[in-house]
Amino acid sequence: MFLQGVELLQAYAPNRVYGLLVHFYGWPAGATRRRIPRIRRRLPKVPRIAWTRQILPGKPVRLPRYSDTALRLTAISVQRRGSLAGPPQGRKAREDFAELQLIRKASKGAEDLPARQRFALWRSRPGRSHLQLQPLRALLNCSDWNTYLNAVGFPLLVLGSLEGALTPLHQVEAPGSTTVDDQTGIVRPSDLDEFYEAVEAHLRQHGRTPLRRLGMLVALPPGRNLKLKKLLMERRDKFILDLYGGVEINHSRRWRWSSQGMVTKRRRATAMTALPHSPL
Repeated sequence: MFLQGVELLQAYAPNRVYGLLVHFYGWPAGATRRRIPRIRRRLPKVPRIAWTRQILPGKPVRLPRYSDTALRLTAISVQRRGSLAGPPQGRKAREDFAELQLIRKASKGAEDLPARQRFALWRSRPGRSHLQLQPLRALLNCSDWNTYLNAVGFPLLVLGSLEGALTPLHQVEAPGSTTVDDQTGIVRPSDLDEFYEAVEAHLRQHGRTPLRRLGMLVALPPGRNLKLKKLLMERRDKFILDLYGGVEINHSRRWRWSSQGMVTKRRRATAMTALPHSPL
């Protein structure tokens, strides 16, 4: 029975059977023990580029703009104050400290930003040993447009490497191109003309649509302080907003209608109570 099981195992796993026979019967005479080669997993090589910057107090340095790329900070060194560094930044109690900050936007100094927009990556009191390179471990995303590194107190020399696809952001998201949201799959128009065409195409296919639902199905074009109702009111010759918050196509192409407050449940209840009750 044991030999039958060995024959079955030998058909599928000869290396395991060989070790099993050696365990029971010992090594055969004159045989040399051989090691089964191990299969090593080869990880894909990640492109890396060396990155070194000298950051002066009050002069933030923007992170490199790359898509699918991370900036790995490995070392930092405190530089001596010189004429190019300017006056030390920060309060008097913090002048004896050197600090590397990650801020969200550029300004004359990190003190102008609120605390929630400043994050200290490294902070120490400089001495003779700090003139040499000190280890630093940080991994920063390079896909954000408004992220800066700022030095406080002393000039800092930061060393690291860029790791990833190293694709510039202006090649991935070119201005004026139509983008697609990965989470919702909605195509975002690049200008107002494409937005109005998308709204009109949706209304012709689905008919009258509530304003809130239309805002979920049709994305707004890029811009500042854009609201769906305001954009639709600018083209009254194309669209009509009724009292119940619905949007439909203006087939008459006239501007004579004016916007009014939407009818809500509260307004309906007020109108019903205002009506005189007829005696039974």
